[in-house]
Amino acid sequence: MKFTIEIVRAGDARQPVVLYRVIADEISPKRVKTRADHLLASWRGRGANSARVLNAKGEQIYTT
Repeated sequence: MKFTIEIVRAGDARQPVVLYRVIADEISPKRVKTRADHLLASWRGRGANSARVLNAKGEQIYTT
């Protein structure tokens, strides 16, 4: 299944800024959540504070 992982920096009252976006081809949502958590950990030093996972339809299925 195809998922989109977005690493995001949320501002005060502004729209969140997407720092990194990747298309992930994983076999289950659990695996893509784990991958999103690992990516977020590596991007925290650059100001990232959230990760979003979107399904193939663009619906948000997971947020940290």
